[in-house]
Amino acid sequence: MASVLGSSHSSPSLSGLSSASTHASTRAALGLNGYPIIPDPLYTCSETLQLEGGPLVNSFGFPYRQIGDSAFPAFFLPSAVDKVKDEWTARSSDVFFVGASTNESLKTSLKKLTCALVEQLDDVDKVDTDWSRWVDAAVSRRGWGYIEALDEWPTRRCLETSCPPKNFPCRNSGIGDLVDACMAPRIAVFLSDPRWMLMTELECAGNKCLQNGYDVDPTFLTYLETAIDAESAKGLIFDGVRNSMAWAEAELRSPDRIRIFYVEDFMLQPEIAMRGLAKFLDVSSVSDATEKVVRQAETLCSKIKPFQERVAGDMNMYRSAEGYVVDFERQMAAAPSWMQSGWEQLLERWLQSPSPRMVAYAIDALAHQIYTSGAEWWPSHNARVCRPCLFFPRGTCKELDCSYCHGPGHAKHTKRPTRKQRDDRKKRYDRTPSPDIMRECIRDGAIKGY
Repeated sequence: MASVLGSSHSSPSLSGLSSASTHASTRAALGLNGYPIIPDPLYTCSETLQLEGGPLVNSFGFPYRQIGDSAFPAFFLPSAVDKVKDEWTARSSDVFFVGASTNESLKTSLKKLTCALVEQLDDVDKVDTDWSRWVDAAVSRRGWGYIEALDEWPTRRCLETSCPPKNFPCRNSGIGDLVDACMAPRIAVFLSDPRWMLMTELECAGNKCLQNGYDVDPTFLTYLETAIDAESAKGLIFDGVRNSMAWAEAELRSPDRIRIFYVEDFMLQPEIAMRGLAKFLDVSSVSDATEKVVRQAETLCSKIKPFQERVAGDMNMYRSAEGYVVDFERQMAAAPSWMQSGWEQLLERWLQSPSPRMVAYAIDALAHQIYTSGAEWWPSHNARVCRPCLFFPRGTCKELDCSYCHGPGHAKHTKRPTRKQRDDRKKRYDRTPSPDIMRECIRDGAIKGY
């Protein structure tokens, strides 16, 4: 180890995590972009692969770190992840972006929109995407000096992580019962159709293998085989289908601090979805910055359409969400029966989810339906701005494309009392008119001069 890291890294476990004085000169400094000046990486990515026992290799040959029973990117250090989780306290005004397993370009757009709302920037292009927001990753690479610099950031902070709830990178996440919910940061989790999630995870794994020079090219069948097996899936860095269940349960416990947003909503109805996001993030809904970001969302999210294939030759049009789902169904139809059965068993867990939207996705996926869960009222329901259908709870809504919300959780509509009940209630509250006090006082001589 010493030959690789050199004498300056002779104690590599986390010597950088406790050196408060090393980066003291950078802690209060802000760069030209308004973000804190953070320390340079302590190790290169190749050096971190040789620290703390080194990475493992999953079933299709991709390296990863095993921390607890979760998989992390290979350059993560277990000691850094544990230290941040156990010792760092986030602010109640902080926002964490937990990205979906979705198209990388769309994920970047959603992250920029979220950061612009939190930091109240009037242009998403002012968000510095090169600045390290991925907390557990940054501490693994840059040491504890990153946290010290981060804590000097004077305004609201929008940070990022991809870990499951049990490994969340702060001690006051509010996911458990150990802290007051009002002291916890806000966590915005972005999910999508499970088939889309799995296909983009596969795409991401292939891209990472290519970028890092690994002689691995995972196929649909090898990735699916890993995903449906609970033990093998522990080697998947972004096990979105399983982690989504954990986030749905966390949202149920802390709905004011943890909220699941669905990527499709930002493509179908970007303005409604963005206003719902702004409301959850507790930012002004009428500020100039919010209004400009909401308008920009339509342009950014329109680059990927839910129901269109990629336009040939148009590099600004990303592959469509429906395209991923159709591709999944095509390859799943050719998979062995035992793989199909394993996928169905995995989806059945979503049927038990406390999130009705996840249940709807699971029903569609099990029925091999393409995007029927993208009903018109879903985005407004998830944004908490919907208008409930009065006829749906009674089973009397006859509109096939009803624009009113059919989602659960609305206050029960009380039936109007009958005419007889209203008349009886009126009689019950009728009362004898009060006497004329003035006339009685004059008669009794209490008021003189009359």
